[in-house]
Amino acid sequence: MIRDAYLSVQLRLHLPAGLLVIGTAEPGVAAGHAPPQAVHIVTAYNPHGRLATESDNRRAQRALVAQLDGRNAAHHPAAGADPAWLHVEPSVAIVGLTRQEAVNLGCQFKQDAIFEWTADALTVVSCTDDATVTLGWRQITPDARAAGADQAWRELGLASPYVSVATANTALGRALEAVDDSRPRC
Repeated sequence: MIRDAYLSVQLRLHLPAGLLVIGTAEPGVAAGHAPPQAVHIVTAYNPHGRLATESDNRRAQRALVAQLDGRNAAHHPAAGADPAWLHVEPSVAIVGLTRQEAVNLGCQFKQDAIFEWTADALTVVSCTDDATVTLGWRQITPDARAAGADQAWRELGLASPYVSVATANTALGRALEAVDDSRPRC
């Protein structure tokens, strides 16, 4: 099932080269840094489009990442959200899968749809039927908060910018202790 919310999504892709933000555009528009091959964006959050608890969502997302790691699939942290970033679902950007493999992964984690980003389109692909909606895409300049979060997770050595506050706080505490321990004592 392809919900209307999928048609006005913004995607944050935390790629090795840096943060890339993609928004939907009119079909036929492809503006910005295009991927050399298809990138599939999949989440394990909110199965069947129903809100799940944060702990259930995080557990499912860890299982998705573990499965990709077990397959040695190239993947990077990502997130999809409404344009105001009020409803955010941590995701993974996966390189090297076919569309069907990405849909199968979405089905396994009970998702309604996945995204396929290519040089010429952003396609919403249903995991429940044969429906697809092909949109255009436009690269968006990241706002300061998104850029800061991207820098922080990399510097703190976190698995993703979308970890729990407790995990981020623990990593920050360790980093601050390391800085404090390296200061000369009088």
